[in-house]
Amino acid sequence: MLVDGYALAAEPYIDRVDLLRLLERSINRLLGERKSLREKLQEVLKAVRRVEVEPHPHIRLFWGREPSESVDVTSLIEALGELSKVSENKPAVIVFDEAQEFRKLTRYDLRKLFAYVHDHVKNVKIVVTGSQFGFLQGFLKLDDPKSPLSADATLSED
Repeated sequence: MLVDGYALAAEPYIDRVDLLRLLERSINRLLGERKSLREKLQEVLKAVRRVEVEPHPHIRLFWGREPSESVDVTSLIEALGELSKVSENKPAVIVFDEAQEFRKLTRYDLRKLFAYVHDHVKNVKIVVTGSQFGFLQGFLKLDDPKSPLSADATLSED
């Protein structure tokens, strides 16, 4: 699944709702492209709180002012991991492309999400790409011991 940060390039800053809208768009694109997975994907997403599966190949994520009123991104990604178990028995791959755009994300730390997925959701792999030279190292903060993605904290060879 491709989560294209370039869609947010014109925004001066982005928030959790922008991220959820982008994830919704990405999942709906996946539903349209992978017809063979459509029913299974819709079935696993039904179990996620604040996700509505519509009759045609479309889902809707709900968000509110408070995180408790919104779909939980972690649960959404865990559902994608469940799909990979029941469908192809291969890991689901989520590509965050043009990741430099996500540096504008306020009050939500994608690095914590990435670290959680790496540590706890074994059937999902996260790929982060960007076109700005040197940005990914700074964004992911792999060398910062306080970063959830530091080499000392979570990363390992799989």
